[in-house]
Amino acid sequence: MTSHWTRHALLAATIIAGSCFWLAPEVVAQAAAPQAVATAPVAAADGWPRDYQASDATLTVFQPQVDSWTGNTLIARAAVQVVKPSNPNPTFGVIWFSARTEVDKSTRLVTLQEIKVDKGSFPAEPNNEADYLSVVRQGLPPNGTTMSLDRIQANMAVTEGQGPQGAVAQVKNDVPRIIIATDPAALVLIDGQPALRATSDTSLLRIVNSRALILFNQGAGRYYLRIMGRWATATALDGSWTATKSVPASADQIRSSLAQGYDPMIGTFSEADAARQPLPKINVSTSPAELIQVTGKPQYQPIPGTQLLTVTNTASDLVLNLADNQHYVLISGRWFKGPGLDGPWVYVANDVLPPDFARIPEAHPRGAVLPAVSGTPQAKEAVIAAQVPQTATVVKTQAKFKSNYDGGKPIWGPIDGTSMQYAANTPDPVIKVSEASYFAVSNGVWFTATSAFGPWAPAMQVPSVIYTIPPASPVYYVTGVHVYGGTTDFVYVGYTPVYMGTVVAPTGTVVFGTGYVYQPYIAPVTAVYYPPPATYGYGAGFATGMITGLTFGFIAGSLTSHPWGGPYPCCGWGWGRGGNNITINNINVNNVNNVYNRWNKNTVIKNDKEFNTYLNNHPKAKQQYDRDMNRDVRQVNRDLAKNPQAQAKAQQFGADHPNAQARASNAEVQQRQARQQAVANGRNDIQNRSQDVYGGQDGNVYRRSDDNQGWERQQPNGTWSRADNSAATQRLDQDRQGRQLGNAQYNAYRQSPQLGGGGGHFRR
Repeated sequence: MTSHWTRHALLAATIIAGSCFWLAPEVVAQAAAPQAVATAPVAAADGWPRDYQASDATLTVFQPQVDSWTGNTLIARAAVQVVKPSNPNPTFGVIWFSARTEVDKSTRLVTLQEIKVDKGSFPAEPNNEADYLSVVRQGLPPNGTTMSLDRIQANMAVTEGQGPQGAVAQVKNDVPRIIIATDPAALVLIDGQPALRATSDTSLLRIVNSRALILFNQGAGRYYLRIMGRWATATALDGSWTATKSVPASADQIRSSLAQGYDPMIGTFSEADAARQPLPKINVSTSPAELIQVTGKPQYQPIPGTQLLTVTNTASDLVLNLADNQHYVLISGRWFKGPGLDGPWVYVANDVLPPDFARIPEAHPRGAVLPAVSGTPQAKEAVIAAQVPQTATVVKTQAKFKSNYDGGKPIWGPIDGTSMQYAANTPDPVIKVSEASYFAVSNGVWFTATSAFGPWAPAMQVPSVIYTIPPASPVYYVTGVHVYGGTTDFVYVGYTPVYMGTVVAPTGTVVFGTGYVYQPYIAPVTAVYYPPPATYGYGAGFATGMITGLTFGFIAGSLTSHPWGGPYPCCGWGWGRGGNNITINNINVNNVNNVYNRWNKNTVIKNDKEFNTYLNNHPKAKQQYDRDMNRDVRQVNRDLAKNPQAQAKAQQFGADHPNAQARASNAEVQQRQARQQAVANGRNDIQNRSQDVYGGQDGNVYRRSDDNQGWERQQPNGTWSRADNSAATQRLDQDRQGRQLGNAQYNAYRQSPQLGGGGGHFRR
């Protein structure tokens, strides 16, 4: 069976921003001599170090140290250990490599594909460096390897490595309407002024620009709202709402005719259970708003080591700062403060908060706000996490898209600062780049056409001008969707959290939403309504568990554990969300943590297993894939012919490894066992310190002593002595701290009962 790594190892592509492919000579040698004797890593799931068997040596790779992660290309270095039959003593070195990354956020794993070793340093064997590099290149697993996403992000956050590239968004921070309720309350959002439209065969009108079902009886001058398994009524939207059983008969007919049965404000409770609860105070807002639910009179408790008091009887992040006697509340990653719970509220930039906010203990319940405090390690890691793409492979012939415009023809709106336009009257973002160039996004996949009406095909590349769309545009979120390249049959794609509304602000923190209030599309006569992305009303907040990583979530499960004991919407329940049914940028998330799950497995492939299954089930696709790979190898061989030095290296590799393609014999098995014993003997020299071996940026190998001797560097004679290079050890201290943090986060994820993705407790 052809592995996912093999299909790209032969291609050996380093993909940079979806541009070009190129091939390294050493990879051609591997393509010419498949490693039949290479074995899978000995270490357990994401354990480090890892042992690999080459034809004449055993290679040990210690946990990589990330230098940069741009697009889907990771550049890193790693300490390695090589044991040869001729020399049972281990030889240490440092390798620098690049790899194409595939990210599966649901499992928190990054697959390293197309691993290319660029250079190496073996201080104890400088004259045999090329030979050791050949061993490394041969010994690396031909099917790629995986690494914990948490380990990578922690390493980069601590060392401040160059993270995945993503533009800092010039967001707006206008204060929304903040409602702090100490009695049970609900928030109903209307997207601007109410748009009343006639309903079929009834005299009732419906407000179409709201996710809630709101009807209006013109004759009686009365509104009806469906909420929590019952009807509520009022004479004005901002008036006093009361429960009622006296509704026009056509009201239930309208509700039944709607696709969802339409009670987005029931949460996870059954209608019968919801109807038994007292009706909360209903707040209707036609402007951006957020509801902060407090269970009765606020209860304050000191946060240790600070002058902050946390309000304990709310799920929201609400604190009182004794130093200035101001209340602070975190909403969608933004801080607002006021002298009292009734306001007035003003915006406070994340980088000018009182110093005590950065001193909140991470283990404290309010430690969840640290990603929203500029300069904290948590904020740095959140910025990196907010730019990591979820990736997938698209089958070109299977991925379909059809544009649909209300009224039949697109209504074009300008994209300020560019010559592009976007179609306002469609649920999917369609962008007009020129008269003969159109692009659209559907569930994380780019499509292109020469006409606004298609036919549409998966895009192999996206013009750079699209990534200049500013946050002021309602289609800004498409700048989070990328194309990284592809083959005859497949396109490699990915999307960052920008696509789901999470952006990096100039304060060095992550926020939800751009803060702009976009105009929705509302059909002039019919009930068609396409809502734009929103910033408030979602109850968006940071995830506090390791299951979801540092990302934004929604208090979608809060109805099941409301402090008042009933299914009251504690947050902004409106057209953007309801129950566990969350819509972001016209994408119904509904607890799906990967947008690509909305495609079937024969259309968008999310991991190696699915890819191999696809090839096995589609022989013609496999044949074409093999032809693509052979074509690329032939091209590289032509390039090698023009490079005598590289050609000599490839030929020498074949001479050094004549049995690389042969099946391992019993004698080889015995030799391998002997080498494994030699590795074990070598490990005695670094007993209990295997995780503390590092590759220095200076090309030396370092280890951390457990006997308070600090850092040690391997000398040319193979011995270890105390390191005195302060510049090198300073970076090593950061690498070690990042490794420890990554280990903690990875272990927390592995030990979680919800292992496998999803879940997590979200805080606002």
